[in-house]
Order: sequence, then structure tokens, then C-alpha cells
Amino acid sequence: MEKISSETNKKFKYWLSLTESRGLKKSEHFLLSGESFIQEFLKEQAENVDCLLFLEGSEPKFQHRKCYSLDKKLFQSLDLFGTGPVLAVIKKPELDSWNQQETEGLQVLLPLGDPQNMGSFLRNAAAFGVDKIILLKEACSPFHPKALRAAAGNIRHFSFFQGPSIREIKDLELPQLFCLDMKGKDLSDLRLPKDLCLLVGEEGPGIPLEIRNKANTISIPMLNNVESLNASFSASLVSYEYFKQHLNQN
Repeated sequence: MEKISSETNKKFKYWLSLTESRGLKKSEHFLLSGESFIQEFLKEQAENVDCLLFLEGSEPKFQHRKCYSLDKKLFQSLDLFGTGPVLAVIKKPELDSWNQQETEGLQVLLPLGDPQNMGSFLRNAAAFGVDKIILLKEACSPFHPKALRAAAGNIRHFSFFQGPSIREIKDLELPQLFCLDMKGKDLSDLRLPKDLCLLVGEEGPGIPLEIRNKANTISIPMLNNVESLNASFSASLVSYEYFKQHLNQN
């Protein structure tokens, strides 16, 4: 096992870049923490695990062809959440461009720029059988450490595609486009189509007006003293309703 103890080491500098959005955007890998999540990746997608990083002095619990031992200071700078004693460097999947002509099933269009919101939605979406995620240009990377932590290891369940900007959606012909709006149809009374695109609102700006005027709109009933729900939570509720109507066989 190769030992690394210098901050100027090229491998370490590359791994450190994976803890930030800018580095992730340029890289071909992401960092995964949490022993149970890493173990699941090794079982299901071992070919995508580039290497394992261990805290110096810890006893390796997993076998891999490439392993590195890092001194405490270096390891802690990579282990942002103190999960230790192992991290995995994993190859990012290549993102194909979204083909809006393929309309089968539920497709979720995400512009979420906050990694915590991104990961929270992905965790819920995995529970409700969502597997096709369209990352709009406004979206953060789902492989950001904060997103991965919030997703609780469920990142491997999805097929990700690169989509347009949320502001370009209005120019696309999407007959089954749905989005959330306070004046939309009550979700509890709505029969969702088997094939649909769910556009999630951008944090802050929400859904552009020109899209809301064109799309099928859904509202979630709630008390009048609450102005709105978190975008990822709202999308999770719609995903759950879709799951109940189309995927739950019990």
C-alpha cells in the first residue's frame, strides 16, 4: 500500500479537488465516504471504484488493487464529515444528453443548485422508484460530497442525463410536462399519467411564469400560514404519488 504524507503530492491534490464544486466539474471521479456505502459500491460496481484511501494506521476492511494510506491531516482534509477510516475514489458516469423524445415513465428535471437539497431529493426518489434524472444547467453536481451524504449512498440507483437550462424548457414540446404551482390541481385528486416529465422549481426563483402557463400544474394542499414547501420535498411528494399510482404492486 502506497503511503502519502505530503500536501504537494499530485494524487492528493487531485483528490482534494473532488471536495469542491469547481474540481468536481473538471474531474472524472468523485469521493465517497461511509464504509457501508463503499462496500455496496464494491459489490455492485467494483469496476467503477478507482482506488481506496485509508487513514494511516487503520486496518483495511476491503480489498482493492489500488490502495493508499494517508496521514491523519491529509485524510481529514478529504473526509469532510469525519466518517473514516476509508474513502473511495469512484469514476463518474458519463452523462448522455437528454433525449426529450423518449418519454417513457417518470423523468424528473432538476435545477437544484444546493447539494443538500439535491441529495435529499435523490434519497427520497430512490425509495419511490425514480430512476431517470435530468440535470438541468442550473443543477449542482449530484456527486458533491454534501449531496452524496444527504443521498445516503443511493446515488448508484439513477441514470443521469444532461439537460438544458430551465429557461429553455418552454421551447420544448413536452406534452406531459408537470410542475408545482399554488393554483394547480390538487395532487391528492390527480391521476398522474404513466409517462410524464416533472419539472422541479429552482430554489428561490421557482418555475418561470412562461412555463407554468404552458405546463400541467400541481398543487399540494397545506395550511394557509405556510407560504411554500421546499422544492426537493415537494418533488418527493409528487414522486411518492406517482409510486402509489403506478409502481406499488402491494
